[in-house]
Amino acid sequence: MKLASVVLLCLASVSSISASASAAEATAPSAARVAIELSDAEGHTVQLHGEHLSWGETHRIANTVDEHRHSVAIAVTRADDGVLSVALTYERDGAKVIERKRVRASMAEPVRLATDDGGAQVVFVVEAEAPRDKLEVDGSDDPLGGL
Repeated sequence: MKLASVVLLCLASVSSISASASAAEATAPSAARVAIELSDAEGHTVQLHGEHLSWGETHRIANTVDEHRHSVAIAVTRADDGVLSVALTYERDGAKVIERKRVRASMAEPVRLATDDGGAQVVFVVEAEAPRDKLEVDGSDDPLGGL
């Protein structure tokens, strides 16, 4: 009888651990979004936004403003302690303005990176993106609704 009680207790513990892990995964952000502001020595600023950024993958966000191509490569990785590791490179017209830098960041906290001479800078903020719900049409998860 005592052995059966121990086995049942162990099974109950395992199921509660897996249930809490599933709950944590369900509430964990599935992706990130980032707001970036680029500034040059002349005081010009460019705003870039990235959404649905997968954790641990490099994403390129680019825009052409005043005949200049601004491009940022960014990779955001989550750590167990809640701190983010962000690798970022900024290019203007294909020339590197800020070489790849890896910094530690916190969610929703602005981070500033600048060139050695202070002429150009990048300020970015990473935020968690809530998991997207499945699209259900007429009780089905078929996005075309049976068409």
